[in-house]
Amino acid sequence: MGLQKTDVEYTIEQKNILKLEKEYYTLLWEIFNSDEFQQDLIIVEKHIQDNYDFLKRNWNDSNKIKIPFERIMRHHVYKKLLQLDKIDSIFPSPISGDMGIITDDAVINIDAKTICAINNKGDIKWLQYLPNQNSFDHKNIDANDFYEGFSVSSNLPKYYKHKGKDLPVISYFLKLIYADNKSSFELFRYKDNDTLSFTCLPNGILSNLFDHELISGFKTYEYHKEKAGKYFIPKLLGAKETIEHWVHDHESFFTKVIEIHKDTTEWFHIPRKGKTKRKNILFDPIAKAIWYPVCRGTKAKGYHYFLEALNRPDTPRIDPEILRVRYDMNKDEWSGYESKIIPLTSN
Repeated sequence: MGLQKTDVEYTIEQKNILKLEKEYYTLLWEIFNSDEFQQDLIIVEKHIQDNYDFLKRNWNDSNKIKIPFERIMRHHVYKKLLQLDKIDSIFPSPISGDMGIITDDAVINIDAKTICAINNKGDIKWLQYLPNQNSFDHKNIDANDFYEGFSVSSNLPKYYKHKGKDLPVISYFLKLIYADNKSSFELFRYKDNDTLSFTCLPNGILSNLFDHELISGFKTYEYHKEKAGKYFIPKLLGAKETIEHWVHDHESFFTKVIEIHKDTTEWFHIPRKGKTKRKNILFDPIAKAIWYPVCRGTKAKGYHYFLEALNRPDTPRIDPEILRVRYDMNKDEWSGYESKIIPLTSN
């Protein structure tokens, strides 16, 4: 899944986009991998550490580095591209990432991500993005012979017309991992998870080169509320400690659900593959509704699993490792995913 094809003929249009994605990635990673960029991150880290109590009292957001990180990114990118006389204009649409720059041959879209390794440990390894940050045409998720699956939106245009030219819109993601335990702050520095990473998400014109498939799962899902109708009332499956041994098991899941809820007898079981924790879903062919097992509750009251009807998935997740090996217009290999650990002190 998600590995770029080299056994097909690239079109002239695709070759141009492949060329631009590689060229701008190389230029931008040179900026983000520089000592100057690294030094500014360390300066911000020290400022947050020295002023932690003040920021905790007066900044109404647990993410203290998000805005400074975006400022550092903008400063260094603008500085370098202005030196190279690369900037023609700004991208005027709000449908974009944190930066949108128009050059003479492309629109550069960059989104900054900041992940707390303590509060969102499960997000560290993934590239997470929103519809307004990409143009990739993804196939429907969980589609099979009896269910069309649910669609994945991409709202960023593949091209933008500027001064009479159709410019490809290229998407990049710069991610920073930090640790904030509500009493102290630091950039995340561990061998298995680098502090800073940079990823290129392919333009939608290249989607067929990846079989229209990059997503491994979703961070969040939106479920139908009870007020949507009696049909959507969640179905209790049981206490977490009692049923967890079968709720994610392909073999026994459907049988157990039918024993508990007879009205699901005519539903279809859709076992899911991949790295997602949601290994089993149910499809009601009459209502054309998807139902997921969901764990709800608190430590005080206990946790229980329910079947809940899915409204839509939200925040797709991609394993960036599948974008590490990319191929340019000549099918020469390059890296579309790089990462590094920021040392404690600058060189």
